[in-house]
Amino acid sequence: FPVTIKGVKFTIVADANGYTKASRMVVFASQSNQSIRIPLFNENTPPSGVSSKESSISNVQSGGITANQTISTGGQKAENASLVLQAGTQLSDIDSKPVLGNVTVAMQHYDNRGATRSFLPTSGIAANPVDINGKALANPFDLPYLAGFVSVVISNDQGQIVKNLSKPILLTVELNASSKNIVTGKQ
Repeated sequence: FPVTIKGVKFTIVADANGYTKASRMVVFASQSNQSIRIPLFNENTPPSGVSSKESSISNVQSGGITANQTISTGGQKAENASLVLQAGTQLSDIDSKPVLGNVTVAMQHYDNRGATRSFLPTSGIAANPVDINGKALANPFDLPYLAGFVSVVISNDQGQIVKNLSKPILLTVELNASSKNIVTGKQ
């Protein structure tokens, strides 16, 4: 007789001294074989085309972040990214539960130089693509041409990953000046 499962959801936190921290929410909705790849790199010698910054926010309470927080990947390469979290921003996870306590913001900026694709969080694959209205697209697809990419993962010491912010963020992404539009061929 047929067996039905509801799926399983869990978080993997990979945190090794001197390497980038990675926190990933994993959802298996079927009994088929699964595989997960979590790229890590040495914080002092990131791959060509990657800059990284990990920052801590202490003691986040239910009222949210107490002061503006600015995180920048600056200093490791020509182009970088910066993020501003506003004071009062409340953090919640995928189940709308508050994310409290000591929080880590792990941010990486990837430019279009070097072998950065293999270090992208999903290896350059849009695994769960949605359109501008949030409607699911048919299948995963490859992202062959990237001018730049930023990964930001916010998590706490209990392994909760932030999926919702109560206030907008300000994210600035610098692009390689020699990048070309793949349609027009212009810089």
